[in-house]
Amino acid sequence: MRRKKRNRIREPETTDEQPTKELIQHLIKQSSLGDQRAGERLRQIIRDTPEIWSQVGDLPKHTELSLIDLFSRGGVLLAESIRENVRHLRESLRSEAIDSVLEDLLIDHIVVTYLELNFTRMAAIQPQQYARDSKYWEQRHEKADARYRAAISELAKLRQLLGMSESG
Repeated sequence: MRRKKRNRIREPETTDEQPTKELIQHLIKQSSLGDQRAGERLRQIIRDTPEIWSQVGDLPKHTELSLIDLFSRGGVLLAESIRENVRHLRESLRSEAIDSVLEDLLIDHIVVTYLELNFTRMAAIQPQQYARDSKYWEQRHEKADARYRAAISELAKLRQLLGMSESG
């Protein structure tokens, strides 16, 4: 009986070399099957590769994409139009920004609450079968509006503190 050759996934030869997509997928699969060594190797790669953890772990971006998916319901035109609108909003907000982590966090928060506000607005204006559902969406919309306004206010305050206000 012939033995199957196992495909060896190539490890990076130097610390400067980026891990391959195949290696990462292999480690994910193996670690999900309980391979402790694969899990530790995957954790090490993540720690050593900011390009991975900064993208995969970007929670505001995941939230943004989830909200866009809820809006578009698989419609490519709508999804891409919303993405472009969000990109423009983010660029507009960052046009006056300095390199501040707090400012970036607030801008991300504004973008997410902008999407949430509009999603809850759309849900609130839809006909509902039960009055309690209408009330639920109205309350969600009011809370989303309050979060959106608070995020904008906090960004304005931060910029004023950083000396970035237009009057300053």
